[in-house]
Amino acid sequence: MVRPRRPSLVEDIASQPGFESSSSQENSKFGALFADSYLLQKLEALSVELQKNKDNVEMPKYDLSSQPTSKSSVDDNDPYITYRKYIQQLDDSIEGFQKVVQKTEEVNGKLGDGLDQFVNISKRADGFVDETREIHEKRDKLEAQNRLVPEQLKYFEALDPIIRRLNHATSPSIVRKESFKNMMVKIDNSLEYLHEHSDFKEAETYRIKFKQCLIRCCDLIVHHLNSIVNRICTEITDGLQNNKEISETTREVLLYNKFASISEEYTSEIKCIIERRHMSTYTRYRDELDSLLNECYNHYFQARKSLLDSIIKNKLNEIYKSEEHIQTRKFISAEKDFFQQLAENEYHLFVKFFPGPESKERGNKWLIQLCDPFYDSVKAKLLRENDILTIRDCILLFTQYYEFEEDYEEYENIFKDVYYDKLFEPVLQKLQSRLIFRAQKYIDEAIVKYKPPKGAPMITNRKTSAKLESEEEMVGIYIDDLKKSEVISLPETESEEDATDIILSTYYIPIIRALALLSTIYEMINTVVFDDLAHHVVRDCLVSIGEAFNLLTSGDDVNLVEYSLSYLRNLLFLRDQLQTFNIQYTVNETFLDFSAVGSLFRRSSSNLVREELPKPDMGRRNSQRILSAARNLIPKLVVNTVDSGSELVEALRFAIRSFTDRASKILTQDYMKISDIEIEDILGDNVKLRTSIDTNLPRVVQLIHDYISDDEIVENLLDALKEAIQIQYQNYYDELNNLVENGKVENGKVLEVMYPDTFSEYLATSIKKEVEILENK
Repeated sequence: MVRPRRPSLVEDIASQPGFESSSSQENSKFGALFADSYLLQKLEALSVELQKNKDNVEMPKYDLSSQPTSKSSVDDNDPYITYRKYIQQLDDSIEGFQKVVQKTEEVNGKLGDGLDQFVNISKRADGFVDETREIHEKRDKLEAQNRLVPEQLKYFEALDPIIRRLNHATSPSIVRKESFKNMMVKIDNSLEYLHEHSDFKEAETYRIKFKQCLIRCCDLIVHHLNSIVNRICTEITDGLQNNKEISETTREVLLYNKFASISEEYTSEIKCIIERRHMSTYTRYRDELDSLLNECYNHYFQARKSLLDSIIKNKLNEIYKSEEHIQTRKFISAEKDFFQQLAENEYHLFVKFFPGPESKERGNKWLIQLCDPFYDSVKAKLLRENDILTIRDCILLFTQYYEFEEDYEEYENIFKDVYYDKLFEPVLQKLQSRLIFRAQKYIDEAIVKYKPPKGAPMITNRKTSAKLESEEEMVGIYIDDLKKSEVISLPETESEEDATDIILSTYYIPIIRALALLSTIYEMINTVVFDDLAHHVVRDCLVSIGEAFNLLTSGDDVNLVEYSLSYLRNLLFLRDQLQTFNIQYTVNETFLDFSAVGSLFRRSSSNLVREELPKPDMGRRNSQRILSAARNLIPKLVVNTVDSGSELVEALRFAIRSFTDRASKILTQDYMKISDIEIEDILGDNVKLRTSIDTNLPRVVQLIHDYISDDEIVENLLDALKEAIQIQYQNYYDELNNLVENGKVENGKVLEVMYPDTFSEYLATSIKKEVEILENK
């Protein structure tokens, strides 16, 4: 920064107030001074330089000494002495200033050199920092690794102490120590670390060794748990043996309360295995851990079974002793109640030893094994039970456990602890199998082999000798249900026995037995099995009633129309009753077809096989024929789809046709038959036809109403009968017209015969009249 110059003499002179108007004396003194043009120029130049100095601009160097001066001595009387002195002072100042400027330039140059050196030093320092930064970063990294090495090395260094301790572990009681638990924590941490850093050198080797240590620790836990279970079992067994007349309450205390006293210690140890089994790090070790856990389960189950065997055996013997005085249902119910309570007690004890959700599944499987004596005793009892109703009642003891499927919320609410549906499923299966077997046996004996009593009609509206066997309580219950329902209409009777006799005489006994059987076992067995059984029942009933109907209608009995109506009524009754069971009539029947083998034997007997045997010189063709013959001898698996519903419909159609044929024959007699003898009396036959219809139609209509109670079916039967007679009359009339055309009958005789339309109207009117008469009665 340039320092401002101090006020100069020139400025001082120029700033004087009397500079422009002074006294005449002064004007005369300085007038000549300002009249000098040379001095004026110098002053102007000096004034400009001073102004520049004020603006901080470096003052140019003026060498005033170069101006010509007089070297002569200054005269004191010289008028320019003041000026010359001033000039002298200026020269001295300029010289000083020049020295200062020169020194300043020297200093400035030195400062520039120093700054350049500093810049060079700064650049060299930056280069040094750049060169040392990478080294510094490597150093920091190495220091961090140096700090981490001991921390990471501890996962590997822990192996040797653990192996030494496990090698010297001779007693399972070591698992009780806190140091053992800390050792397992170290194993867990090391295995987890090795799992996350599998890329380390020899990581797999260390992992295998730590896994072996883990399995060894868990094995020690298992042995310890088994030992405490053995100890408590020994104490309980000794207590039971020393007190043979022990009370029920004391036995319960020993079996459950005393046994549960070790549950807390057992649970705390078994959790070590269960928790590690569910750890994601130990997924690859799950098989080994499951094996150890299963060993604990099995040992526990064996210990409990050894304690309970005698209790179960004594209870079953107690029930067996009273077997002669109780029914099968009471026998099964007593055992069911005992094992149900036993299962509940054992489950609650089990979950005290084995916590966790998987314990519920494992505990229920163990309870199923515990109930094996129950299953065996039920099986032995059922082998001697033949009554279908009794078996059905036994099944009803267990149906409460199968109301809901597993996926429903109600199922979880019912079976929170013990899965009773799984527990009693083997018993239910045995009961259902026995029920199906007895049902098939009953179908074979009571339906397939049934023969109507000799000399007795199949079905009438009167009391017959048809009676039920004394052991057919099932049919009696079904008949009682029919009496209470509105399915059939019964006349008023004095006693229940009379009503039963009416039902037995009204409907075909095998059909009643079949429906009684289906109603008894309905919803007691699997739906598919029930449908298949019902299908065969329907087919057997159709075959049985069809054979009985053919037997009764083989002669010229006057009751053929009644038999047809009875046949139809039974089929309608069967159809209506089957609708309540929602049966799938279509089933697949699978069997082996041995017809090819039979054909081979038949051809062998006729010496045809020998002719078709391949000759030795026919080569490949002979081989193909041999293979083809061998394939034809293989029995074929044939699957036939049979629809019993369609068979029932076809039987109904046949019954309707049978009725219409026989009823129309009664109404028309032989008056629509044309023979050479009756040609002459065509008109008389026509009159007799109407007379026969008027005479027999009331009886036929009455029979229809007696056998069929459904008004719609009655109307359809009458329509079918009317249509059948109309078709017969139309054919009769067409035949008469053909005889007229052939000249065998005179046209006048045919004209006297009633036209088909007139006959149809007459027949419809007659039927309507008879129906109204019956309705008005």
